[in-house]
Amino acid sequence: LAAGDDHTCAVIQGGVAQCWGWNYYGQLGDNSNNPRSTPVTVSGLTSGVTAIAAEGIFSCAVVNGGVKCWGNGSAGQLGDGVAFPATGYSVTVPVDVVGLTGQALTIEAGGGTTCAQLDTSETYCWGAGYGGQLGQGDANSRSTPVRLPLPAGSVTQLSIENEHVCARLLDGSLRCWGVNVYGQVGNGVSLVSPTPVEVLDIEPAQWTYMLYLAGDNDLSSFFNLISSELEKLPASAALNMVIFFDGQGTDDNYIWSTRDGALSKVRLDESESNTGDPATLTNFIEWARANFPAQHYYLSIADHGRATSGI
Repeated sequence: LAAGDDHTCAVIQGGVAQCWGWNYYGQLGDNSNNPRSTPVTVSGLTSGVTAIAAEGIFSCAVVNGGVKCWGNGSAGQLGDGVAFPATGYSVTVPVDVVGLTGQALTIEAGGGTTCAQLDTSETYCWGAGYGGQLGQGDANSRSTPVRLPLPAGSVTQLSIENEHVCARLLDGSLRCWGVNVYGQVGNGVSLVSPTPVEVLDIEPAQWTYMLYLAGDNDLSSFFNLISSELEKLPASAALNMVIFFDGQGTDDNYIWSTRDGALSKVRLDESESNTGDPATLTNFIEWARANFPAQHYYLSIADHGRATSGI
């Protein structure tokens, strides 16, 4: 069973693949673009299906050891070798993924990227790679599979989200790669990682101090001051500082953070920094707690850069 953004696919008895839901790009695989409120059988997949994956605009399945995909393939995620046309590319029936060196055992899909684990103990990925999510050390998308640069037989579990990928290895450690704006790669920094890096086992600090600054004119003068003051902080494993800054302009929305004296600054889109939305504060707190674990937490909220309250 697999669920995409707006459609669902399942393998039922006899190895039959069925899908239902949104079908604008042909992601149901029934040779149409019509949405379906009840399951329809994917064209040609009436037996031999052992695994299935559904992403927002495409789907893939393991069929008798091979891999077939259908739906939108504009980033190469169908794996059929078709180059990336400027106008987009979609198919409404399954096509073969080409170039795999063995029989596929599992299939995962997310954010325009697809990966399969083979009986050769290797993992291959294809599709969107603009954020390094194919793990090849570059930002290139690919319409045919490329081998993931991890030791053969080491990957026991794989998960793909919007723009990053993570794997659990045989020794229990984790590797992640791809877009890392919010620290989702887990290596302690917020820089894109185009190759797999180890997820750090960070010892919790004593305190994580969170400062939430809602912006107006008063905050404009603090923009560079905060950064310079954070850089002066001594390295300390006992204290993390995370500051959410929403300035008045459209290009001064950031999260600053320090861990062991290292300063990191991540720019946010306007859609991610609406301090008038309670969900923005909730998301900030959850992100800070996940990425900067501590024994204790303190939150300060600055009211237009003037009064400050803390909890």
